[in-house]
Amino acid sequence: MRNVSAISERAQWGLTMLEMLISLSILASVVAGVTSLVQGVSDDTKASITALHTKTIGDAAGVYIKDNYAALLGASTATTPALVRVSDLVSQGYLPAGYAATNPRGQSTCVLVLEPTANKLTSLVLSEGGEIIDDLTLGQIASLIGGAGGGLYSTAPTTARGAMGNYSFAVGAFGNPNHLNQRCDGTAGNITVAAGHPVMALWFADGAAGAATLYRDSVPGQPGMNTMNTPILMGPASQQTIGAACSTVGAIASSSTGAVLACESGVWKQGGSAFWADPVATAAGMPGCTAALLNQTRVVQNPSVGTGPRAFTCNGAGSWLPLAVDDFGNLAVAGTATMGGLALTTINAENTGCSPNGRVGRNAAGDTLECSSGVWRRGVKASGDTMTGNLSVHASDWSMIGRAAGGVDNVNPQSGVGSAYLNDVYLRSAGRWLSQPTPDAQGTLCGNYGDLTGMTASCLGFNPQTSCPTGYTRVTTAVSYGGCCGIYNYSCAKN
Repeated sequence: MRNVSAISERAQWGLTMLEMLISLSILASVVAGVTSLVQGVSDDTKASITALHTKTIGDAAGVYIKDNYAALLGASTATTPALVRVSDLVSQGYLPAGYAATNPRGQSTCVLVLEPTANKLTSLVLSEGGEIIDDLTLGQIASLIGGAGGGLYSTAPTTARGAMGNYSFAVGAFGNPNHLNQRCDGTAGNITVAAGHPVMALWFADGAAGAATLYRDSVPGQPGMNTMNTPILMGPASQQTIGAACSTVGAIASSSTGAVLACESGVWKQGGSAFWADPVATAAGMPGCTAALLNQTRVVQNPSVGTGPRAFTCNGAGSWLPLAVDDFGNLAVAGTATMGGLALTTINAENTGCSPNGRVGRNAAGDTLECSSGVWRRGVKASGDTMTGNLSVHASDWSMIGRAAGGVDNVNPQSGVGSAYLNDVYLRSAGRWLSQPTPDAQGTLCGNYGDLTGMTASCLGFNPQTSCPTGYTRVTTAVSYGGCCGIYNYSCAKN
């Protein structure tokens, strides 16, 4: 009789071992698949991080190159690249502190800048050392970097090719010793250009990206990089109030009406002509008038004499010249002054000292005075004038002429028009007073006088009865009146 139970147990045991083998095989396949999947994900992650690492350095380098364009022009040539290290980007704030120079593949990254043509820069981000990245992964990294991404592939290790064939150029001079003679990691030596490394091409030229950027620093031979080609728009946050306090000297803002303001001496001021400068309180506050200030004009708010502001212009040779009234209230007119009237306010006294000669003034009564020979003198009025003292005329070509109205000579005798009403006139040329008689036709001076005994002298101060002046001879004439004799007339006859 067979033992069925024993056979059944052996059969069941064999089936279980087969199942275990099948299960282990399946599990091994799953593990292998998962491992491959995990490895793929890990590789993709590395590729993404490597691409991001390269792009971050490239973007930072782009800004750095714009800000330091002039310096890089001086450091690079067409055959010698300028080296920009990650440490340079970190130290100058273009990358955060602690940013690593190596990517997840252990490759050191840096930037090389060439000047292939004058004033034009071409830049390349590349890496060296570390793991060699296969071409497939390198293409993936180049695509993740973007349009500027590329790599050095095993099929052409000295040619930089862009993602999707975007560009292709020989590394050429980028592989030459750079201006610092350093590798990407900062050690001495030349950078090794080899396959399996990502790159990122940065293109800068004055006619392309550079032309659209306003540079803070001067770029030799490229004034356009410091030139705006469109108006600068000052936003609402830039609006300031004229006269308000400001802290940064040289800052520029705008007013609510659009006027350009500048921070000067701690105050917002509106810009204007360079020839109009700030007013000063007094003339003593004027700056030195040098050639640099030629034609600059300032206003003195409080003059030394008088009130009201006075304007002065610098002649560039040390003198501030008044545009009108000077600091002491004087006004100089080289030509003719035409005005509707002239009011003299300073009171002067006649016959007192004055200076300079020719100066015009007035007395308390309003009469015009003239400074003559250092003394204030009053002129003669046209009519109704009363003089006290002597009227002295010192000019050698002066004469007194009396005419009728309109300047017409009046020839009518004993007419008051154009005549002088005087007590007497002494004729110096004739040597006598006008009231004294004139010689007759025979040359007799003073006429014939009778007995003048006891009479006052009336012939040029002489009495013909007793004497005659020089040049005349005393003449005695006997005259008979009514048959009476002994009567004489006396006269002075000219010799």
